[in-house]
Amino acid sequence: MRFSERLSGLFYPERCIRCGGRTEGKDVLTRLFCPSCAEAFKKACESQCTSCKRRRFECECVPDALFRAGINKSYACFAYDKERRSSPTSRLIFSLKDTGERRATALASHLLAWRIASSGLADAKEGEREDDIVITYVPRGRKNVRLYGEDHMRQASKAAAEMLHLGFSDVFENSSRGEQKGRNAAERGIAAAETFSLCRDADLAGKRLIITDDIITSGASLSVCASLAFGAGAREVSVFALAKAEKRRRQAKERA
Repeated sequence: MRFSERLSGLFYPERCIRCGGRTEGKDVLTRLFCPSCAEAFKKACESQCTSCKRRRFECECVPDALFRAGINKSYACFAYDKERRSSPTSRLIFSLKDTGERRATALASHLLAWRIASSGLADAKEGEREDDIVITYVPRGRKNVRLYGEDHMRQASKAAAEMLHLGFSDVFENSSRGEQKGRNAAERGIAAAETFSLCRDADLAGKRLIITDDIITSGASLSVCASLAFGAGAREVSVFALAKAEKRRRQAKERA
């Protein structure tokens, strides 16, 4: 932490984004949440998936849309419940998407790096070079980038790539001027197919691509991006998110 940030903390102590209580600031989790909310956040990550009965951060269940796109497993850190807006996990998502809170971005990047590392998919295989594994993200729509001034997943994903010493690249473009929120699964799929495309200079031939997103709901956006990546010659595509919705989820099939 910079000296200026330490000095500022003496006069303006950081507050928990969920309850407003004082944070301890020992690490990225306790800088964002007070001790009790931090504990609640950890318990949320350790609770069971209702489909596979694994802990949330071990769940590999995949939405049907992703399964049809050739993705057999999807990874996340906790479950997303839009009805529980006051939960610590939801507060992290809202803070990340709506305010660009630097502490939320820091926690998100650490969570992504940890989840990617724990999956083993960041490990180089025999004969692979460092730049054969690339992390990218599902880009935000233009309207939201203008509204909030940044793409939160780009920041978090780039920081995660640096932590893991992997390559990072802007692979996809999102021409949408609206949001996926409020659309059903079919509408999300149609909208995603119409708005996502490859960046002009994207080079994926023979690469192992890791695509990140904030929330996996229907899997529509990620499935379109995965299909684009496979079409551009990516050798392997994996998907990671901070959160995963639980409805209508197919259990993961083991890789052949």
